[in-house]
Amino acid sequence: MKELLTNFCRYFLDPMFAEEMARTTAIVTTILMAMAAVVAIVPSAQKRSKAKNDKEETETDKEFWTRVFGKIILITAFLFFCYGAYCSEHYYRVPDDILYVGYKEAKKKITAPGRVEFAWDEAANEKKKVEKENDERFKVYGINYAPGSLVYHKMNENVVVKLYVTWYEDWTPESNAEKLDFGGDLENPELCAENKIQITANPFSYFSTAKYPDGSSYKEWYTYHDVEEHKVVVSLLDAEKQKVVQIKVGDLSDTITFEELQPGLYYYTVEADGYEPYVPGYAFEVTEEGVLDGRENFYVVVNETNEKPMSEEFRVQVWAEDEHPMPQTKVWAYIEYPNELEEESKWGYEMVTDENGFLFFKSDLTDKTVPVVREFQLQEGCRMMLAYEDAPRDTAAAVEVKNGIGIARLTER
Repeated sequence: MKELLTNFCRYFLDPMFAEEMARTTAIVTTILMAMAAVVAIVPSAQKRSKAKNDKEETETDKEFWTRVFGKIILITAFLFFCYGAYCSEHYYRVPDDILYVGYKEAKKKITAPGRVEFAWDEAANEKKKVEKENDERFKVYGINYAPGSLVYHKMNENVVVKLYVTWYEDWTPESNAEKLDFGGDLENPELCAENKIQITANPFSYFSTAKYPDGSSYKEWYTYHDVEEHKVVVSLLDAEKQKVVQIKVGDLSDTITFEELQPGLYYYTVEADGYEPYVPGYAFEVTEEGVLDGRENFYVVVNETNEKPMSEEFRVQVWAEDEHPMPQTKVWAYIEYPNELEEESKWGYEMVTDENGFLFFKSDLTDKTVPVVREFQLQEGCRMMLAYEDAPRDTAAAVEVKNGIGIARLTER
């Protein structure tokens, strides 16, 4: 019987009322119960006192319904009190202000009936070798339950709260992740290979469009690797509650890793100064066992806040100086942009020309359906540079664009 009542509360009442009941303190419940008792008992006492003075007077309809109503309120208050006691025994509320505080301070905030475990990331483990563990720069960047949420547990069952710890001595990250709109489909999430994900956010560089024999086309975004120090805040959220469970800070183009994730549905946001915030259009699911062909890496393209104009779309043809097009030639393509750093100039794309000397990605020619046209579109101020596959970057020739055709003139070999 007890198990039946518990299941009734857990699966029928709790989804509707447990959240509010957990907010209601025992003293408020007691006051409500006392008020209900007064409503129910006082009319009855008045009735008995009146009956002693007038034995023949009968109970009026008003007095009868007042008495019945009072007893109903009393019973309701009693049930309310019992349900409140049930909620206090079976639910634990996770603190809201748990992220990016010292890990010892965070531990003090946890009052769950159970234990607290710590998961130290690579940065924290390195610092543990040289720093004292009570150093407040060991920060909690995540927790296995959504902050502010209710955690159900059976009577006397231990709740294991896991805190994720990193080393961070700079500014405390601020995230608007919970305010950003998320419209991902929770019914058809991406499946993860393991209980971890890696997110890499790169700045937008250029578009490229592939056109196929059947008349269809596919436009892709491409990025450059930004080695300048642009701080990026990546937030991991519980997709059902839309609450942040982990926040990590790094530099734009760094790979941010979230490890030891609990099974569940998640999504992430990316925020960086000078760039539009990014929210994916999908959720992803972490399962207990993982999925063989599941995802582990997520690559993100972020746009600058002040969006730059785009060039016209153009094809590229490689020429042997001014003589003739160069068919079947392997080259590297570089996207040169203003204020480029020396380290950034090393990033390029493997390309090859077709029988007419037009430029394609090397991977285009190995796809099941080979595109018949490959077009490019650059941000204003950027330009494409081409060099032979085995030649250094400083030998690259600029692509000169006119009327939708770009010509790169390489020294003939």
